[in-house]
Amino acid sequence: MNYRNLGRSGLKVSPLCLGAKIIRNGLGIGRLFEPVYAMQPDNARFIPVMEPYWKTYPPVYLYYLKNTGKTRRVKTLVDFLINKTQI
Repeated sequence: MNYRNLGRSGLKVSPLCLGAKIIRNGLGIGRLFEPVYAMQPDNARFIPVMEPYWKTYPPVYLYYLKNTGKTRRVKTLVDFLINKTQI
């Protein structure tokens, strides 16, 4: 996973978990997508803010063009993602 150095604080974070790190370290208010929030072991400590204004995003679906010679690669990626996803 790609990690970024968060300046002088020395925090190393992945882009997906940046909001959680900011919240956890008291650096500010962060926006988290539900799956990222659910992955945080200490999410019970996170206090929701302005819930009436929260947006609901439509689901994201993945597609690929059949017969592009990438079927094996796509199957490998899908199998990997399914293994890494906790439902």
